[in-house]
Amino acid sequence: MSNSGERHCNELALQKHWEYLDKEKDYFTECNYRLQVRATGYRNHEAGPDFKNAGIAINGKTLVGDIEIHVRASDWFAHGHHHDSNYRGVILHVVAKNDLSQKKREQLPPMMVLDKRPDCHSDIPGESDCSRGRCAAIYSNLGVERTRGLLTEAGRVRFRRKSTNLLEKMLLTGAENGFWQCIFEAAGYKQNRLGFLELFKRFSDYPNDARKKHYSAILWGESGLLPDPATGEVKPPMRALVKYYWEQWWSIRREIYHPIQWRHSGVRPVNSPARRLAVLLRYHERFGEQPLKYLHERLNNGRLTPGQLVKLFQVNCKLWDQYADFATPLKSPAAIGGSSFALELLVNIVLPAIHAGAKLDYFNDPDIGAIMGQVECYWLQLPPTQENTITRRAGHLWFSDLEQRAVILNSAATRQGVLHLWREYCEPCQNDCSSCRFFNSF
Repeated sequence: MSNSGERHCNELALQKHWEYLDKEKDYFTECNYRLQVRATGYRNHEAGPDFKNAGIAINGKTLVGDIEIHVRASDWFAHGHHHDSNYRGVILHVVAKNDLSQKKREQLPPMMVLDKRPDCHSDIPGESDCSRGRCAAIYSNLGVERTRGLLTEAGRVRFRRKSTNLLEKMLLTGAENGFWQCIFEAAGYKQNRLGFLELFKRFSDYPNDARKKHYSAILWGESGLLPDPATGEVKPPMRALVKYYWEQWWSIRREIYHPIQWRHSGVRPVNSPARRLAVLLRYHERFGEQPLKYLHERLNNGRLTPGQLVKLFQVNCKLWDQYADFATPLKSPAAIGGSSFALELLVNIVLPAIHAGAKLDYFNDPDIGAIMGQVECYWLQLPPTQENTITRRAGHLWFSDLEQRAVILNSAATRQGVLHLWREYCEPCQNDCSSCRFFNSF
C-alpha cells in the first residue's frame, strides 16, 4: 500500500477510535490539562473538520465545536488547515503522533494524542447497538407506525416554522418578491447562496420596465457569468446566445459593481452557478411575474397531483443540459433542474410560501384554512428528499433495523421531522443522550 493510502486507512481507523472513546474516562491534552469527552460529535461528510458539534471539557471549561483528526500533528500544516477558515471552529486536534515543535504546536488548537495508533485491522467496535443513541430504544418500542406519526408531526412543526419565516419576509418585501428572493437563495446551495442573493439585489435595483423587457439579459449581465463575445472563451453552440444577451445588456447596464464572487471550488459542474441561473430563467418563463398566484390557482383547481407538482419544477434545456458554463461541456448531459432539486424547492420553499401567502390573505380567498390544509396535504404526500449528513447520522443513531429505517423515512415529511428533532434536541446537547430533553420526556 502507498504511503498516502496507508495514512488514509490509519486516519479512518483513528476517526473510529475517537468515535468510540469511553466518555466515563478522564484523558489529558498534550499540555497535560485534564480532558473530558462529553460528546464526540457527528462525522462531517462535507468540506471541513472530521467531526462537527462535539462537546469537551478542558480543566472543567466546557467547549463546543469541531474535531480534526490526523495521523501526525504536522498534517494540520501539510493539509493547509492553517489557511482554511473552515477549521476556525476546531476545539481539539486528535492525533496518533505529535511530531511538532513546541512553537508550532502553540499555533494550533489543544491537542490530544491517542494512547495507541490503530491500523486498518485494529480491534475497534463496529456499528453495533452500543453506538446507538439512547432514544433508539424509544423508537423501537413505539413501533414503525407510531414512529412515522411522531416524525411526521415533527416535520409539520418544521414546515409551519418555515411558513412563518417566509410570512415575515413577505411582509417586509412583498409576497412575490420575497418568494423570488428565497428561490434565488436556494439556487446557490451552500457555496453560492450569498452570490445569488447579491444578484437578486442588483436585479431588483433596475426599473420595472427594464426588468420585464430584459429579464434574462440583466441577470446574465449582472451575474458576471456572461463572457465578452470579443475576448471570452465561448463554445460554438453558445455563441448566438451570448451575442443575443450581450447586445441587450450593453445598452441597459447600470453602474459597474465589483464582480460577484462565485465559488467554483467544491461545486460539482452540474450545480455550477451558470446552470442554476439558467434554471431560474426557465422558472420565470414558466411561472411569470406572479408565481405564487399561478401555483395557488393550479393547486386550488385540483389540476396537479404531488408527482405532477414535482415535474412542474423540473427543468430540461437542450443546450444547457450539455454545459457547465458557456465554455465548458459536461462529460455527460444532465438536466439543469433535476427531480432532487425540484423536490428540495417544493419541500423547503414553494409549499411553505403558498402556505404563508394564504395566511397573508394574498390570494383573496375567503377560505384561508382550506388553502393551508390543502397545501399541507400536498406537502405530506411528497416523496423523500435526498439523504444528508444529519439524516444519515440520525438514521444510524435512532434505528437499528435497516428495513424499518427505510419504511419510516420514506417521505419528505418524516425526513423533515428528523431534521427538526435533531436541531431541537440532539444539537443542543451535543448528542449527549443523558442530558437530552426529548429522551427525558419519555
